[in-house]
Amino acid sequence: MIRCFLTGIEMRLEDSYVLDISEARHALRDLRQQVITLERLVEQLGEYDHVEVQDKRGKRRVRKDRRLVSESMAKALSAACPAKRIFLPWREWCAQRPFKIGRPAVARAQNQGVAAQSAEDEVVSASLVSDSR
Repeated sequence: MIRCFLTGIEMRLEDSYVLDISEARHALRDLRQQVITLERLVEQLGEYDHVEVQDKRGKRRVRKDRRLVSESMAKALSAACPAKRIFLPWREWCAQRPFKIGRPAVARAQNQGVAAQSAEDEVVSASLVSDSR
């Protein structure tokens, strides 16, 4: 009988496993590349841009906004981390935001109440969120 190196449990040779060091090193290389790619994505797309917008009255103003990518780019870049959902549709991202800067505290509290009620259903209606803003 042989013993497990980590636990000391006795086992048969036919039931034992050995680390394939070559595959383990390839996995490490792939993980390092994945980390580098994710760091680049966060560096490039995680920043806020100053965007000039025009309100309903025609007045121009500058606001901070997240950098946006197309659906095809999001799908392609998601390959950097297939285990996690790193890109969200814009409306879904807005619905998940706890509050909007510049909105009165009462409106934020009402919006959080609406989101808490709909959290039970696990679906936040985009129309409710957009109406409350």
